[in-house]
Amino acid sequence: EIVESRTADLAIQTARAEEASRAKSIFVANMSHELRTPLTAIVGYSSVLTDGLFGPLNGDQSEALKAITRSSEHLKDLINEVLNLAKIEAGKEDPVPSAVELNPLLQQIFKLMMQTAVGKGVKLVPLPKSEPPPAAAPGEELAAPEAEKSPQLWIDSRHIRQILINLMSNAIKYTQPGGAVTLSSEVIGDKVKISVEDTGVGISMAHLEKLFNQYERGDNTYSREQVGTGLGLSLTKKLIEMNGGKMGVTSEVGKGSTFWILVPLASAEYSAQAIAATTDESPEEMPRLDGLNVLVVDDNQMTCEMLKMIIDSVGGNTFVAGSVAEAKQLIAEEHFDTALIDLAMPGENGLRLIDFFRNSCVGSQSEI
Repeated sequence: EIVESRTADLAIQTARAEEASRAKSIFVANMSHELRTPLTAIVGYSSVLTDGLFGPLNGDQSEALKAITRSSEHLKDLINEVLNLAKIEAGKEDPVPSAVELNPLLQQIFKLMMQTAVGKGVKLVPLPKSEPPPAAAPGEELAAPEAEKSPQLWIDSRHIRQILINLMSNAIKYTQPGGAVTLSSEVIGDKVKISVEDTGVGISMAHLEKLFNQYERGDNTYSREQVGTGLGLSLTKKLIEMNGGKMGVTSEVGKGSTFWILVPLASAEYSAQAIAATTDESPEEMPRLDGLNVLVVDDNQMTCEMLKMIIDSVGGNTFVAGSVAEAKQLIAEEHFDTALIDLAMPGENGLRLIDFFRNSCVGSQSEI
């Protein structure tokens, strides 16, 4: 009887814990949406002003807008970290792996982080270049060199970019001005090891054991002065493990840290498909919406006005609805080529409108 009683109590406690976890995830998702809504307007209007749609800016105005944009992007990153972690814990974030070419990926991340590093006064060590072919001996012909083969990773392309951006951002953040950050890679068996090495403040052995826990921050004065949620490394580790990889770190206080990930290689079949797709790609032109009717549905007026300015600036015809009911009336009166719909509106939500939109535009080329 005692065993049965304890088992029943344990089951009740487990059910309560699971319910509390679900409630927390729902709360985080809802709060993230509410925070993102005004942030979208801030980022959007900053971009519109920077692009000169309201007229030219003087130097002071331009610098002020850059400061607003930097702060907005930082806030967006913090919100995304919280939301992504909540999605993973709720089991709603499933990886969609594909073949990702390594060398272009590293080049993209390197260029993306350059401005952050320059602003901090940290040097990014250039990525290694391929060796030039050897010179031909007198009287000999040199065979044409084969195209350099870049390893193909098998991973969700969104996840690997987020993982590398998180690791590079952390390395720059915890490296003092005058220090350096190095991004490198090597093939080890059926995986690729990507390392981010910094000459920063380092991490003590005692703190390394709990480094990947949620809300953990550095245990020295310089680390505590840096802004952040303490979720970045926990999120990064979960993302790499979801994709069949591993993550680790070596560090020494006062000398720096090296964070590394092991990423699975794509099979030969998928690698060939990825190379063929890359070869067939043509340069993208700046998109235009000349003559297209665009439906914007959002209960936030600032978001609607900001999207209308952007769409109108590239030639589109914008129709705005503040509710699902207004949108349905517009759909009955006009033909729309594209729709931008907020899913989490009060009352009838955007998902119902999407079904209505698709059913009302059968046979058309409308996209959502």
